Amino acid sequence: METDPNTEKLIEEQKNANQEALKGSSMADLVNPASPVYQAPAQAPREKTPVPEKPQFDADGFPIIPTLRTYQADISNAVSRDNISLTDMAVAEQNKRAKDPETTTSTTTAQIHLAVGIVSALLFITGVGAVAWSFFHKTPAPVTEQAPTTLIPSEEHINLDITAGTKRQISAQILSEAAKVPADQTVRNVIPVIRKDDGTYAKASLSQFLDAFQTRMPDNLLRTLDQVNYMVAIDFSGKGEPFIILNAGSYDIAYAGLLDWEGLMKDDMQPLFAPQLTGTNGYNFTDRTILNHDTRSLEDSKGNIAFFYSLIDNHYIVIAKSALSFKDILDRIREAKLQ
Repeated sequence: METDPNTEKLIEEQKNANQEALKGSSMADLVNPASPVYQAPAQAPREKTPVPEKPQFDADGFPIIPTLRTYQADISNAVSRDNISLTDMAVAEQNKRAKDPETTTSTTTAQIHLAVGIVSALLFITGVGAVAWSFFHKTPAPVTEQAPTTLIPSEEHINLDITAGTKRQISAQILSEAAKVPADQTVRNVIPVIRKDDGTYAKASLSQFLDAFQTRMPDNLLRTLDQVNYMVAIDFSGKGEPFIILNAGSYDIAYAGLLDWEGLMKDDMQPLFAPQLTGTNGYNFTDRTILNHDTRSLEDSKGNIAFFYSLIDNHYIVIAKSALSFKDILDRIREAKLQ
């Protein structure tokens, strides 16, 4: 086999270098690994094999366009050329990130800055929207509670807490107000109120008032009565007398219901309208015309009136004590119609 001239030259140079290293060497140098005898001979520089230049044109004379390098192609080449699996690539990439925390930190910081920027933008947009909504959508001012409306005009009104009252307690409170005679002729509206859970008060419905007053009104009569528009008041045209006005939806039902109630009505209303009586024995309802109005009057055998009721204009039920207060009530009903 023929030997390459360059190889023979290299072998010859190594021999000469070994001989030169042995010259003047002692036995101690032979056992000393650091002596020149054991140093590697100088390597001759290798000549670089020239890399052939890539052709710029194909056989037909058209310019060769280099193929675009992609990440997917690099992975495919690595798998086919270096026999590396995708799992190995993922592990190598994870180790690289662990060795280079600055890159990971910078990436995480950039993500945090991006998230903060998005949140700030959303908050800004929300704030602008809220300001615009408040400007164009005016919130209505809170409604201030007005003076209570009444079925007839009244000059005064007071609240009467009936939350825990009994019939006789409520009657005593109303009669106590009736004893406070004003200087001028007037009507004082007594508004039954109920204490709510939050400590405030609201006007009691008719059913709530009648329950607190322990009345035994027939259901058909109660159903035809307005639960909001009713009135408990005191008329001071005379000595100061209580009266009640109820608002009926049906005259026929109201009239029949009142007749049914008469047997219990005299005891239900006696503490308020006839407190001087110890009972209603000997008192019965009878027809009587008062001020040209048909009434049902609770009287004894001598014609002494305890109280009476009348249907006015087919829907007002007025319960009163005397003709004097009845007259003032009728005048105020006519006045209310003109308003």
